[in-house]
Amino acid sequence: MYELVYTSLATGPHGTAATAAILAAARLRNAACGVTGLLLFDGRRYVGLLEGGEREVGGLSVLIAADPRHAAFEVRHESCDGQRRFDGCALAYAELARGPGGLEALAQQQGLQIVAGLLALLPQLQVQRG
Repeated sequence: MYELVYTSLATGPHGTAATAAILAAARLRNAACGVTGLLLFDGRRYVGLLEGGEREVGGLSVLIAADPRHAAFEVRHESCDGQRRFDGCALAYAELARGPGGLEALAQQQGLQIVAGLLALLPQLQVQRG
């Protein structure tokens, strides 16, 4: 199982309608290629975890990096030893309020630290599975 965690910044105001459009398209695309994952958003910053085949996840990361709604795309973690954490969920989603200990702090981490930080946030969030 290949796992990739990325961070990016929204290029403009992303309200509920824009976020819903991103989620709907991503969920369809992920399901079609057997990728699962999680997207976190605080109104400005995204942190995403994708898991699946290396070719499929790599291809999706290229699409996300080229998407004009994202800026400052950075891969923060890659691993071929990952386990599927979001089985049956094309793309789970949660919003966080901006502030200390949120996505800005998480986005500064790399490697297994960012994975651990992301997973530690989950119990505090209302995650929409999709």
